Amino acid sequence: MKAKELRQIAPETLQLKVEELRAQIEQMRFGSQKGSEKNVNKLSMVRHELSRILTILTEHEKNSHSSTK
Repeated sequence: MKAKELRQIAPETLQLKVEELRAQIEQMRFGSQKGSEKNVNKLSMVRHELSRILTILTEHEKNSHSSTK
């Protein structure tokens, strides 16, 4: 997903997506160690997606704190 699309999603939903992506990364890492994971580039793409979502969650946090002041 693109960042613009992710910003429109509720933070609670994004947090669930973070948990799913972290589990997927863990599975992929163990799969690559066993030799069963062939597409190593997919791991990089999943990591980028995770970092994008975490950045947007941080933006949501900062915006909520600044609006309460």
